Amino acid sequence: MKVLLTFLLLITSVWAAVPRPLAGPVRDLRKEIDFERIGEFHLGPTGAMGWMHVSRNSMTREARQILVTKVEPGCPAEGVLAEGDVILGVNGTPFSGDPRKVLGRAIVNAETEKEGGQLKLIRWRQLEGTKLRKGKEETVVVQLPVLGTVAATTPYKCAKSARILNQAVARLLEQKDWGRFGDKALALLATGEKKYHPLVRDYLHAADFAKPDFKISLDDGGLVCWRYGYHNLLLTEYYLATGDKYVLPAIREYAVKVSMGQSSAGTWGHGFAWKVTNDGEIHGRLRGYGALNQAGLPCFLSLILAKKCGVEHPEIDDAIARASEFFECFVGHGSIGYGFHRPGLEIHANGSNGMSGNGKNGIAAVAFRVLEKESATRFFSRLTASLANTMEYGHSGNSYSYFWDVLGAHCGGPELATAFLKEIDWYHALTRKPDGRFVYQPLGGIYGKGLLDPTAAQVLIATMPRRALFLTGKEMGEKSLFKAKEISETIAAGHWRLADPDSLSAGELISKLDCWSPMGREWIAKHLATKEGDFVPRLIELLKSNKAEVRAGACSALGYQGEKAGAAVELLAKALTDDPVVAIPASYALARISKPAAKVMPEILQAILDRKEGGEMRPIHQAMAFGLGYDAGRIAPLYFDGLLPGLAKDGNPLEGVDRKLLHPALAKLLKDPSGRTRGGAAYAFAHFTRDDLAEMAQEVYDAITKPAPHYRMFSDDARQQALTLLLKYRIAEGIPLAIDSLDLKDWGSGMRFPHRWETLKAYGGNAKSYLPQLRALRDGFKEGNENRKALDEVIATIEKDQSPPALVSLHVLVDEKLARDLAVFESKELEATACRALIKESTGQPFYQAACLRRLLSLEGKKARKDVEQALKSDDEILRKAAELLRSGAK
Repeated sequence: MKVLLTFLLLITSVWAAVPRPLAGPVRDLRKEIDFERIGEFHLGPTGAMGWMHVSRNSMTREARQILVTKVEPGCPAEGVLAEGDVILGVNGTPFSGDPRKVLGRAIVNAETEKEGGQLKLIRWRQLEGTKLRKGKEETVVVQLPVLGTVAATTPYKCAKSARILNQAVARLLEQKDWGRFGDKALALLATGEKKYHPLVRDYLHAADFAKPDFKISLDDGGLVCWRYGYHNLLLTEYYLATGDKYVLPAIREYAVKVSMGQSSAGTWGHGFAWKVTNDGEIHGRLRGYGALNQAGLPCFLSLILAKKCGVEHPEIDDAIARASEFFECFVGHGSIGYGFHRPGLEIHANGSNGMSGNGKNGIAAVAFRVLEKESATRFFSRLTASLANTMEYGHSGNSYSYFWDVLGAHCGGPELATAFLKEIDWYHALTRKPDGRFVYQPLGGIYGKGLLDPTAAQVLIATMPRRALFLTGKEMGEKSLFKAKEISETIAAGHWRLADPDSLSAGELISKLDCWSPMGREWIAKHLATKEGDFVPRLIELLKSNKAEVRAGACSALGYQGEKAGAAVELLAKALTDDPVVAIPASYALARISKPAAKVMPEILQAILDRKEGGEMRPIHQAMAFGLGYDAGRIAPLYFDGLLPGLAKDGNPLEGVDRKLLHPALAKLLKDPSGRTRGGAAYAFAHFTRDDLAEMAQEVYDAITKPAPHYRMFSDDARQQALTLLLKYRIAEGIPLAIDSLDLKDWGSGMRFPHRWETLKAYGGNAKSYLPQLRALRDGFKEGNENRKALDEVIATIEKDQSPPALVSLHVLVDEKLARDLAVFESKELEATACRALIKESTGQPFYQAACLRRLLSLEGKKARKDVEQALKSDDEILRKAAELLRSGAK
C-alpha cells in the first residue's frame, strides 16, 4: 500500500508539474514573440528546433509558422537559420496546413538524389539594429545529406531505409545504457546479425532480472508488470534467437508467475492481482485502479513467446486464454483503452489516450499473429494502420505508439506496413537527428516523455524485412492479409477524422457509412450531423441492410441526428439483439435520440435481459448500461448522457416503466464485473420509489457492500447512488454502510470522502452511536488535514442534532414486500408453506430469506425452530444475524 500511495503522489505531482497548452490565438510571429510559449519541436536532420502554435487539442494543425528556438553547432542549419528566425514555408510556398507535416515531407523529398539534399525554406529574419519586429523574407537552402528516395515498398528493398538503419545501429552502439526495458538489446537482436549476440549476452548475463535464481513473489508488491512484461519479451526473443539456456529458468519464472498474477478478467495492472488483496487467492482483482493494458499486453505477448521457448505450465495456457478472450472483446468495436474500458471511439482530452490505443492495438496485433488468430490479427493490424493521425496522443507520452504501431500494422502484411509508414513519414523525418539517431518528439512539449527508445524503435521498423524476431515478423506468412483495395480503404478510414465535411455532400457521407472501421463510421456520422436536411428515411433503409457494417453505420448516424431520428427508435431497439457490431452503436444511438426513445423502454429492458455475453469484459452490456443511465463522473466520457438522465429533465423517467422488466434488468447489470457498468445501471436509484427499494433491497445493499472486481478506478458511482437512495428513505443501515464503504485501504478513498461526509451529516443525530468510530477515524488524519476538518464538521453536526427524524430498517421494507407477495394466500398454512419454499428459492437474497423466516416465526411460533436453527448455519451474515435475533422467539 505504501508503494502504491507513493506512486500516486508521484503521479499527482508530475501531472501538476506538466505544463498544459496555452492555446491562445494563432500569432503572427513576424510581429510578436514576446508572449508565454510552451514546448518546442525537433526539426529533423536540419539540427534546428522550433516552436509553433499548439491548439487546445494539443496539435499543431492551426499553426502556419515555425519560430526557430535553437540551432545545434555543426548541424546543416548552422549559418542558415538562427534563433529568432521564422520559417514561413517550403519550396517557395507558404504553409497552408500543419507546418510539421509539410516540413517533414519536404525533408523526405529534399533527401532524394533528384533534389540533391537541398531543403528550400522561406525564412523571415528580423532586421539588425532595430528593436521593432521588422524583418526580411527570403528563400534559403539547408543542405542535407542525400539518403535517397524512399522505395515504394519501404522498408522492404529500400536503400534509404538501409542507410537509416546503419546510422541508427551505430548510434545505439554508442549508447551506454540499454534502455528502460532493454530496448537497445531488442533492436540489436532484430538486425539478425550474430555479431551483436555477445553484446546482448553479456548484458543479460550481468542483469539481475535474467539470473537463473530470479524469483517473483505473488503475495504483495508494487509496479512490477511494466518490467516483467518487457523483460520477458527480451528474454524470450533472445533465447529464440540464440538458444542460450542460461535465461530459460528466468523465462519460466516470469511466465508462470506472470500467469498466476493475472486477474480473473485476463488483465494485469501496474502490478499483479496480489494474494494479499484477494484473501490469499490468485486471479482475484487487481489493486489500485485496476487494469492497465499498456503494461498488460507485453505480459500477454511474453507468455505466448515463452511457450515458443518450450516453457509449459497449465497456468500459462489458462492465462493466455483469459487474456485472449479479454482483448478479443475489442475486435470490431473500437480501440483498446487504458484498462477495463469499453472499446474506444474518440480521443480523450489533452492527449490522455488516443484512438490509436497508444501502441496497445499494435501489441495486440503482434500477439494475435503469433497466436495464429487471423480474425483478431486482421482487425488490430488494420485498425492500427488506419489511425496514423491519432498516434501523437498518448498517456505518458506517445513513444509506445511509435514503437509498436508499425510492428502491429506489419502483421497485416508488408504492403499494409508500407502504406502506414507513408502516412507517418513526416514524423519520422522530424525525429531523425543529423547524426542518425532518433529522438522523442514531445506533443508540443506539453505532455509526457519518451519511455521507449525511438532509435531502437526505428531499428525494429527497418529490420522488419529480416524477420529475425517475432516482434518483427518471424514465422509470418509471405501472403498479405489484405488486398490492395482493402489497404487503401484502411488508410482512407483514418482520414475521416480530419476530413472537411463542407467538401462532401450528405449523399456522399451516407454512402460511406458502411466503413469497416468503427471509428470511421463514428466520424462520418458526426460529419453528417452538420448537414441540413432530413436523412432519417434513408438511414432507416440502411438499418435493413444485409451487411452488419452498414447497419452499424446507420445506428451511429441516427444517434447523431438526435430527436429528429425518433421514427427509427423501434428499429434501433430491435438492433439491440443484432450482431454485436450493431448492438453497441444502437445502444448509444437510443441514448442520443433521448426523449423519443422512451416508448421503446420495454424493448430496451428486454434486450438487456435477453442478451447473453461471455467473459468479464462484456462490451455490449457496458454499452447498454451507459446507454441506459451512465454516470456523472465524466472521466474519459462518452460525451452524452444515457436515456434515463435525458428523460429525467421532464420528471421521473421511471414513471410508468414495467417493474417486471426494470428490476431484473437492473439486477443483471448490477452484477456485471465492471464497476462502470454497475454505475450506469445504478443511476436508476435516483428515481426509485420506496416500493422499488423494497423490491431491490438486496441489490441496493450489494451495490454498496460488494464493489465490482473490475474498473474500480471510478466504480464508486453505484455505491454513491445506493447510499443516497438509503438516505432518501431514512434507512438505518445507510449509516454503517457509509462508514464501511470508505475502504480506506483501497485506491481512491479521497474521492469517496466528500460523499460519505455529506451522507453522514444528513443522517445527523441518528449517527450518534457511531461517534466513537468517527472520532477514531478523525484521529487517523493529521492536524490540519482537510479530511480531519471535514470529519470535525460531521461530528459536530451529529452532536448538535437532538431530534433527528426516525429511521427505518431495510428489513422493514422487505417485510412489507413479503406481505404483498403473500397476500394471495388465504390461510396461514399456505403462507408458511410458501415461506419455506421462498427461503429455498431465494438464494443470494438473504434480506428476503430473513423476512420469510420472521414471517414463519410469527405464523408458527416454536414450530419454526428448525427453520431458525438451519438459518443459523448460513454462510450469509444477514440471514444468520436475523436468525440469531429470532432464536429466543423460536424456543
